[in-house]
Amino acid sequence: SLASFSSQGVVVEQPFLNLADQSWTFEAWIYPENVSEQVEFGIIGQCMVPETDKCLHLTIRNRKLYFGFYDDDLNGQEIVNSSTWDYVAFVFDCPSRTQSIYRNGNLEASRTTRNCYQGRNGTITFGYVQYRNATGYFNGLIDQIAFTSRVKTADEILHTVP
Repeated sequence: SLASFSSQGVVVEQPFLNLADQSWTFEAWIYPENVSEQVEFGIIGQCMVPETDKCLHLTIRNRKLYFGFYDDDLNGQEIVNSSTWDYVAFVFDCPSRTQSIYRNGNLEASRTTRNCYQGRNGTITFGYVQYRNATGYFNGLIDQIAFTSRVKTADEILHTVP
């Protein structure tokens, strides 16, 4: 349970999770409260150097899921509602340079990036993201965060949702 007005979040400094030049999947159950277009809700982040392809942010932005590498970003398609559980998955396939957003087991958006993610340092944050001298805190619940060091298939993601 995280309260954005209290600037709550979790920082994982050790062990360092090197996501650069590889494929991976992040998944979580989210229950955002008071989602608005003026607020960014950070879900997962990794950013020490705010440069293109070196700053990961998995968020809710403008009431939609958002998957970014700092100026190499993907917007979700559907509005995220307040006080509703959603299962989200952010998948990056490095060889094809494909970012994908899944929501409740269904592919919501996908695009090809300029490069693979290049962030070679930085702590992992849950419940907030920092970049461009700004911070976006999550307000609500985040549960069952999972990291897989490969691309999960659409079928694997779909079968995670009960």
